[in-house]
Amino acid sequence: MTRGTGWRLRSLPTVGAALLLLVSVASCQDRSTDPVGSAEPSDNSPSTLATDLGTERTPVFGTTTCARSEGGSRTRGGLEILKEHFSCTDEMSDPRVSGSDEVDVETVFRVGDDDNLASPWTAELVVSNDGGSWRGTCTGALESMTDPMGWPTNYGICTLAGEGGYTGLSYVYLLAGGNAELVYAGWIEPAA
Repeated sequence: MTRGTGWRLRSLPTVGAALLLLVSVASCQDRSTDPVGSAEPSDNSPSTLATDLGTERTPVFGTTTCARSEGGSRTRGGLEILKEHFSCTDEMSDPRVSGSDEVDVETVFRVGDDDNLASPWTAELVVSNDGGSWRGTCTGALESMTDPMGWPTNYGICTLAGEGGYTGLSYVYLLAGGNAELVYAGWIEPAA
């Protein structure tokens, strides 16, 4: 397994898994005033969903392309702790969560075990654009089973709080993909 080489899209099934969440959220749409359901907006702008919890959520999806700019590792108690920094560009369906992304990731591997089936990772990140920024954390796992190109796959969930023009909003998404590119599916909602 090649460690510390960035993130890249793995396969269409991975995309499907990430988008399944989005479909699940969309199925909770409140259609009480329109029992048949209405068509999507013709301008392809993000639509707002009202879930059964009464919270308005705007679904978002897209990809991020990342480059690894620094990293290092240390061994402690039979574990290798790999630290990496990524600079990314997010291309999302909603411009509020598109922009540049700075991510610090820490992944834990068992030393001497080339079959680390699911190595846990955590990340701290900031997404920035002209309207404001989003700051938060992610948790997930790095699967050692590789795709035909030899890339491991990342799965995770991230929760970010809006700052500047996005104060009062939360951004939550699932991610899936391999080195260099990840697929995101999630939502923006009022902060709790």
